[in-house]
Amino acid sequence: MSKNLKMHLKRVGIIGQFGWLFALFSAHAASLEVVVGNARADGTFYAALHAPSPQGWQATAVAQASSAQPRLQFADLPPGRYALQLFQDINGNGQLDQSRRGLPREPVGLSGNPPLQQGRPELDACLFEVHEGSNRIDIRLVQPGRRALRAAAN
Repeated sequence: MSKNLKMHLKRVGIIGQFGWLFALFSAHAASLEVVVGNARADGTFYAALHAPSPQGWQATAVAQASSAQPRLQFADLPPGRYALQLFQDINGNGQLDQSRRGLPREPVGLSGNPPLQQGRPELDACLFEVHEGSNRIDIRLVQPGRRALRAAAN
């Protein structure tokens, strides 16, 4: 066997070992695609993924994502239960605009697509399961009233 062939086989073996190691560690990882429905034409989407917590929505998000498109990606998540909240920033200020009473002035959505007439439900009511591999959820945005939209745009 020539020296060049031995070196080539050694490189292939090392690369193969790293590939196996990568596959072993990524086998327990999950990805989540969030598809947003009922979106306005313009605006960046911001999403926060929460794990169950006694603090509910006030707990620090385990992951965040943003996109100019109505599809957001979360990668390398441990499988488990999560809740997701998102909004579409229609005026480009990077935050959810709210009225003095705390009502959203921009489109919002939660995992499970609960009705929001009574306000935001508890985090536990919005939990969903993320399994190993690829996962997808669909979120339908709730549009604020016209007056709120005009106030957010200004």
